Amino acid sequence: MPEASDEGSSLSTAEVSSGGELLDRILESMKAVYGRDPRVARHELEAGRARLHAIFEEGRLAGYLFLAACLDPLFHIGNRIDVRIARRILEDRRSRVWSILLLHGEPGTEHDLAELAEAMLRAAAAESPEDTVFLVSLGRGGDPRSWRLFREVGFREEGAASWLAEIPVHPSGESGLRIPRASPGITWFSEAGEIPAAQLADAYNDVFGEGTMILSPEAVEAVLSSPGFFPELSAFSREGLTGKVTAFLLASRRDAGAAHIDCVGVREGWRGRGLLEGGFGAFRERARAAGIARCTFVTGRPEVRKYAERRMGARALDELVWLLRRGAAGGSCSNGAE
Repeated sequence: MPEASDEGSSLSTAEVSSGGELLDRILESMKAVYGRDPRVARHELEAGRARLHAIFEEGRLAGYLFLAACLDPLFHIGNRIDVRIARRILEDRRSRVWSILLLHGEPGTEHDLAELAEAMLRAAAAESPEDTVFLVSLGRGGDPRSWRLFREVGFREEGAASWLAEIPVHPSGESGLRIPRASPGITWFSEAGEIPAAQLADAYNDVFGEGTMILSPEAVEAVLSSPGFFPELSAFSREGLTGKVTAFLLASRRDAGAAHIDCVGVREGWRGRGLLEGGFGAFRERARAAGIARCTFVTGRPEVRKYAERRMGARALDELVWLLRRGAAGGSCSNGAE
């Protein structure tokens, strides 16, 4: 993406390489302000799956834009892209998709930041003849300035909201709450000799894709090689005769003492056999042993939400909403609010 600026703005931007003092300063800010693991951001940059742009105000670092390329053609894991949105975009395989992981500006830069963001998105869309789609996920309880900014540059809500929730790792023993217990037949990634990437992708697509390939074996391998992946808390179950993966749970590391369940799935035909309850029970036991005090997950499925509330004691933290912008055509940046 080329450098972008606006003649009437005090802000300018330049792409940041995968090394150097400037990158270190931005990664420190990501961790301090947003709780992002700097190892994950650095890994994505070095792997060529992300781009980082520094934003300057009169030579001073004033913000940054962090984009992740959604590969294959969509990189869907951990609700980075909602499955329902993914299916619609995948109807046209020519689409090129960018997920905006962070757009940060120091206080007082909001109006100029909107102008600069518009220029950067137009530059990204102009790089390729393919239709370009930009996605960002925001919490309804999040910073109102972020909502105003993305609406200014042409992002609109897409699909239904998802549910960000927390599962108690140390159950309180509250009356009426059934805590699933661990069960055999589960293989943890940290203890697996061979990782069945192709079978995992097949199981994931069977559960979430409904006939559409959302995750390839190569995308699975990219997930498992990320420094954010938590192999001690990720597991799968296989059918004895065929080796087919029948259930899976993938988790990632967050801040110290925190984990996030990226996705859980049980194939049709194996549901109702205790795999889900056994997987959660074993996960809880291992999380406690690993010193995890807090665990979150995201779901857009009402039945999963009800199960988690009733059987796992989950509580809501926020609603997550996807905002989408297609191509170079954005919104008007003439005002600072909607």
